[in-house]
Amino acid sequence: MKIGNYEIPDIRLSEAIQDVKKIFDKVKNTQDLTHYSDIAVMLDYKSKIGGAFYRRLNSLTLFGLLEGRAKYRITDLGENISYPISEEQKTELSSKAFLNVPLWNKLYTKHGKQLGDNVWFDIKNITGISAPEAQAVEKDIRKWYLDDVVFVIEKPNIKTGEQNNSMLEDTTKFNENTKVEESKINYQETLKINHDTILEKIPFGQDIIIYLPKGNIAKSWEKAQRYMKLYLEDFDEDHSKTDSLEKSIGDTEEVYEEDIL
Repeated sequence: MKIGNYEIPDIRLSEAIQDVKKIFDKVKNTQDLTHYSDIAVMLDYKSKIGGAFYRRLNSLTLFGLLEGRAKYRITDLGENISYPISEEQKTELSSKAFLNVPLWNKLYTKHGKQLGDNVWFDIKNITGISAPEAQAVEKDIRKWYLDDVVFVIEKPNIKTGEQNNSMLEDTTKFNENTKVEESKINYQETLKINHDTILEKIPFGQDIIIYLPKGNIAKSWEKAQRYMKLYLEDFDEDHSKTDSLEKSIGDTEEVYEEDIL
């Protein structure tokens, strides 16, 4: 659901965690890109892929559990939240997923776990929608927020503002650590993927790095180009389908919002 420039997940965090675990149990890694139609089957949308499915898929990206477009991969957060090493870690990761939703993040910074009266006023100021619009969605926003915020465990003897800042710092550290780990992979000179194959790093400027099997680089590059061409053709086709479906969903958004409200 979109309110002003802010998007709110159409499913609750508890459902999102269950969904990403279903996907992860099928995909079994965080590297492979999975087509949205395959994800639909994993989530039991076997006969028809429509607006409800795309809103569900978008909710997983809003919580930071999936990333991509047309083809998706499970994030590190999605992996770890599916198989936490302890209840404490699951609570911490669930809090991070909650704070990934910008509107939830801002409301939590001000209110913590308990929303005050007339929260429509905050909704209006944050999202930029009109007062009547904010009052119309206040009841649903309150319910959805309170359903999701139960995953946040506040630290004892800390004021709400300090607690929120601490959680935001933890979220920032988590994202920074993820970037550091990814950068370690990017700057390895070689990668060994099995006993016989060693990949050699070939950088293209600062932003693009590819790995090709050591040895006949020219032949490997020619083969990689053919695969890339096929991938891009498939991506362009998926991209066009997704845009068309998203436009269709947008054209019927009023109907969905009436159902929700």
